[in-house]
Amino acid sequence: MDSATRFTVATWPSVGWTSGAVAEEKGKETKSKVFGRRLLSTLVVWALVIGVFVSANAIAVGSAIAVLGLLGLLEWRKLWKGQADDWCLWWMIFVGACYLGWWVYSLSSNGVVAENAEWMAILFVVMGSFGVRFRRPIEGNEAIVSVSVAVLGLVFLGLMFGGGLMRLANAGETSREGQWLMLMVIAATKFTDMGAYAVGSLVGKTKMIAHISPGKTWEGFLGALLVSQLGIWIVLWAGGDHLAWLPGGWVLALLGLVIALGAVAGDLAESLLKRSLATKDSGQVLPGIGGVLDLIDSICFTGPLAWIFLKLVL
Repeated sequence: MDSATRFTVATWPSVGWTSGAVAEEKGKETKSKVFGRRLLSTLVVWALVIGVFVSANAIAVGSAIAVLGLLGLLEWRKLWKGQADDWCLWWMIFVGACYLGWWVYSLSSNGVVAENAEWMAILFVVMGSFGVRFRRPIEGNEAIVSVSVAVLGLVFLGLMFGGGLMRLANAGETSREGQWLMLMVIAATKFTDMGAYAVGSLVGKTKMIAHISPGKTWEGFLGALLVSQLGIWIVLWAGGDHLAWLPGGWVLALLGLVIALGAVAGDLAESLLKRSLATKDSGQVLPGIGGVLDLIDSICFTGPLAWIFLKLVL
């Protein structure tokens, strides 16, 4: 497969933030069928998230994040298979598994992962990926592409998604406080997605960034900014004393705005990736949504952004 074929821009329909009727998948499915499958998958995912959260078990919370992170890394490998060195991609998955496993152990023992854990993971995946390529023939820019794809996959899914949520879960004075904070960020992120989808479907007309995601509109974007606030304040109310340590008022409202902007950026980033690789979904695990990467793309941005924001204001 030549480079021109590999990087052909896809022309699939978008189902998020849509300005009109949701396009029929493969020309057959109606808007109601797509929405029904999407709603069912969303309810199942939220049931699992709430179940793990209610358990209040640090190992269960950490393991759930780690499993999603690893599934995302496996989908990343599948997306790039044939275009990047498979050994580099497997090395990326191994380093990501070690990093996420370190976090699960730390959460379960009430420990703290070193601040330089992310740098160590990046160092290992860069050195290992280059090491894989040292004994292989040089064919154009394939070696650099392979190393770059491995590093980006680890950073995007291992460090930004997995590490971002793990650091939030470890941010409070107790594990339960951190878990409530993590739930707040996840809720605000997903409320952002729902607000964009609902408002864009109903009244969306003005295209936002058509060359990346034709269905996304500025009306949906405004809906995302507004609805994200519901996630913040609902979880703050439900969390009670567990979130009393957080600043209130305009600071939390600003956190909601930061999360909304991050969620939008994360969703667009994955749209850019899928268009570049000429694929509609990262997988088929979740009917109506796609793969794990389609589910967690926005959290890859919002988790670390929320953690950095709170580090600056607390």
